[in-house]
Amino acid sequence: MPLPTLGLLQSFCKQQITDLLPANVCRPRKGTAVSIEEADEGDSYVLRLADGQELVTKAIIYTHVPAITVLPSWAKELHTPADAATVHLVHRRALQEQEQEVDPGWFGGKFMRGFQAQQDPRQRLLAAREAHPHGTINTHTMRALKQAQAAQQIRMWEGWEEQDVVLADHVWLATGSSPDAMACPFLRNVQEQWPTRILGGYPVLQDTSMAWPGLPLLIIGRMGLLSQGPAAGLAGRTSMAGHTPSWCRLVHVRTNPNIIDVGDLPASLERSEIQKYSFVDDDFDVLVLVDLPEPVSKDQVGATDYMCPSSMVTVVPGKCKLSVKHRRLTLHLRKTSDAEWRFLKG
Repeated sequence: MPLPTLGLLQSFCKQQITDLLPANVCRPRKGTAVSIEEADEGDSYVLRLADGQELVTKAIIYTHVPAITVLPSWAKELHTPADAATVHLVHRRALQEQEQEVDPGWFGGKFMRGFQAQQDPRQRLLAAREAHPHGTINTHTMRALKQAQAAQQIRMWEGWEEQDVVLADHVWLATGSSPDAMACPFLRNVQEQWPTRILGGYPVLQDTSMAWPGLPLLIIGRMGLLSQGPAAGLAGRTSMAGHTPSWCRLVHVRTNPNIIDVGDLPASLERSEIQKYSFVDDDFDVLVLVDLPEPVSKDQVGATDYMCPSSMVTVVPGKCKLSVKHRRLTLHLRKTSDAEWRFLKG
């Protein structure tokens, strides 16, 4: 199965988001934000770009990940030998095969409930770092490495120590980068006017909105790690931590009028948390069995469409069925692919 690319993601976002926005809302403009200050009128702000342009706005969504390059001390003392004979892959730890960067439990309440219950951002940072194991690659990459190793196209050095010696003509460093909010001039300007704690390079945000404290600046992606958890910046985890403030509800695009959002239901409607459920995932079919707290009849259950936003797996509405008998609700979903549906587990 081919891996998704940035171009594919951009095309998807354009089709599902940008192209659906009203023309007066979506006005793409290229530029680099350098500073922000409160406007004279009301609750607006003036955003200044590097080319001198000024934009008046009520809210900003920030998605960039400012970072500094990680350069080990030994890399500054590299010497160039005369000849090269093979390719060496050198890494400190043994490589581990893992499909995703973090456990799927971080994409939902399984682990996030405990993470958000922890009020100390230092403990959150430690938990997020522990959730990211070192030296992991996905199955596709591991298979390619083993094939290259078997063909003697590459030599693997696992558990390499600094005293080991490798002679090389060319060296490519894959030592990564370290997130640092203060590496961005714009965020430095924000910090000067609306200071917040910076831990491990990440800003401490308002948990209820993922916004910079005191400013309608919504931080989306990896920079929101202290609020969104270790899966911040990964597909499927860009969601609000809690209550959505009014300034975030600027534009609402509904592509399917039959889909019911929880927020559309009357506040007076009684809500009951599901205490027990099970499911069977068999290729293209998923069977979800829900034990209800009390008996219900078929006319009490209504479903106009099926939406599973956190599953990252789409379904075929026409092939899905919902039935209820006494205290058991049965939902049969037909997936559009046979990819494993991990996000209902736990």
